[in-house]
Amino acid sequence: MSSCVELKLNLDQYVSKRYPGLVKIVRNSRREGLIRARLQGWKVATAPVVGFFDAHVEFSTGW
Repeated sequence: MSSCVELKLNLDQYVSKRYPGLVKIVRNSRREGLIRARLQGWKVATAPVVGFFDAHVEFSTGW
């Protein structure tokens, strides 16, 4: 199994176990820039509130 496929599988398993029904993973068929990727996420979002956070953001209780 390639490392890319393995990473996708591990992420899918982690999200479905840790956040069942709360987090959607959206994968584009080709590489997109950050803004286009976020727009794709926005298009499939169904919640009344949607947040996009960069990797360096850390949340604590009560944020």
